[in-house]
Amino acid sequence: MPFLLSGYFIPCFYSEKECVKEDLFYLVLNQDLIHFYMISNTIRLVNFSQWIRKSAIITAITFLVWIGCFNKLAAQQFSYEFWPETDIWYKVTPGFRLSSFASITRYLESDTRDFNITLQADHAFGKSKKFLFTRLLDQNQAEVLKVWLVRGGYMGGWSLYDKGETYSEDMLFAEIHRRLLLKHLILFSQRLRMDNRFLGQENADYSYRFRYRANFEREFISGKTSIIPFISVEPFYDSRFNTINRVRAIGGTTISWRQRFAFEGNITYQYDSKASPGNLLAFNAILHLYFESKKVRKSEGEI
Repeated sequence: MPFLLSGYFIPCFYSEKECVKEDLFYLVLNQDLIHFYMISNTIRLVNFSQWIRKSAIITAITFLVWIGCFNKLAAQQFSYEFWPETDIWYKVTPGFRLSSFASITRYLESDTRDFNITLQADHAFGKSKKFLFTRLLDQNQAEVLKVWLVRGGYMGGWSLYDKGETYSEDMLFAEIHRRLLLKHLILFSQRLRMDNRFLGQENADYSYRFRYRANFEREFISGKTSIIPFISVEPFYDSRFNTINRVRAIGGTTISWRQRFAFEGNITYQYDSKASPGNLLAFNAILHLYFESKKVRKSEGEI
C-alpha cells in the first residue's frame, strides 16, 4: 500500500499492516535509488523494548540450562585464549572489496602467541525478494542487501615465540555466502568455506577443511549508533582425520558509531575431539577500519 511523506511517493511492497509490523517503508528517489528508513522513533523504541523483554527471557532460560550443565562442564578441562584483531576493509566498487586482517592468538596458560595475516577479496551480488536497507557485521554503511557473496584469499600464520618452529601455516581459502531475511528483520547468513592448508616450514603437509557456518544477526539503531548482536555455529570437517572434529559457537556484538570505525567483541566456545584439552574458550576483540574509493563515494552521493 503506498504512502505519502513530505511530498514523496512511497510504494510499500507489503500491506500497510505489514509495513508497520516490519518497521520499514520504501522511498524512491531519482526513479532508480531505493532508500529504506524506520517509520518513527516511537515504533523503534517500542520494538526495542519488546526485544529487550524477549532477550531477558531467553537469557534466563539459557542461564538455567547452563546451571543444569555446570557440573558436567566443570569436570572437563578448558584452554583459554585471547584474540585481538584489526580488520581493514577497502571498497573498490559498490559490490567489490579488498580486505586485510591482522590477528594475534594469545594462549593464556603458557603466555605464548601466534600471529596471522589474511589478504582477501570479495564480490557481493544478487537481489532479495524482500528488500532490506541495513548494515551488516562487516559493513560501515547501511545499503541494499545483496544476497550472494563470494570471497577468496590467503592466510599466513606462525608462532612468535620460536619463529614458527611450533606453528607455521600457509592457507588458500574460498567462500560462498547466502543471506536470507527472516521475520522481525533477523538476517540469516550461511557460509560454506574450503581451506587448503600447508602446515610446517619445510616439507609442509597438505590438508583441507570444509566449514559450514550459520549466522543470525539483527541491527538496532540508536541515533547515529548501529548495534548488531549476532550468534553463529560452525562445524569443521578435517581431511587429516576424515571426520567432523571441531564445532565452534560464537556470540557477540558489533557497534558502529562513526563512518570509518566499528568495534566487535565476541566470546567463542570451541569443541575439538582431536585436541587436548578439547574445550576452548576465547575472547575476540576486533577493530574494523573502513575505506572506500572515490568511485564509491561518488555513487553514494558523498562527493
